[in-house]
Order: sequence, then structure tokens, then C-alpha cells
Amino acid sequence: SDGNFIFTKEKMSTASLNQNGVQKAEVLVYPNPATNFLQLSSINGLENTEIKIMDTNGKICLKEEVKSSKKQHYLNLNGLGNGIYLVYIYKDGINQIEKITILH
Repeated sequence: SDGNFIFTKEKMSTASLNQNGVQKAEVLVYPNPATNFLQLSSINGLENTEIKIMDTNGKICLKEEVKSSKKQHYLNLNGLGNGIYLVYIYKDGINQIEKITILH
């Protein structure tokens, strides 16, 4: 190499990637830490979104499927104990995983 740089103009994709380079479902999950509920939001709508909350042992603690085209969905967390959980979101063939903490 002669130490010179060559720059090219390329169109980049607008899809978000997680830290492993896998496309994300673009769903916001909040608040974190959560108390009694968890809100999921997507500007593209949540129709046909499958949601699973799993504990750190891999046990499915809560599972819901959003069938309507609404842009927000609330999950009731009152049946879950304090701790760290993983929220698995599957939408349009894309997986998204978010780590949350529940503190009642």
C-alpha cells in the first residue's frame, strides 16, 4: 500500500443491525428498568409481532402475539418477579432481543 486512501460513494441500507450484524425489528422496549408494565413501540406498527419474555434460565415467562396494526403494545409484568429477563421480539422474519430488569 502507498498510504493513499480511495473513497467511493455507496448507498447504505437504513436497516438497523444489532451488535452481531443481524437486522433488528426496530421495536423500542421501555421503560427499563420496568415495574408493572413494559411498552413496545414501532413506527412501522406491531402487526404480526410475536413477543416472548424469558428468564435467565431460558424459561418462557410470558408470550403474546400482536395481531392488530397498532404502533404501541403494553405487557403486564405483575406476574413476573424481580430480576433480569430477555425480551424476544419476532416481526417480519427479523429477531430482536432486549435485556430488561424488572423491579416491583
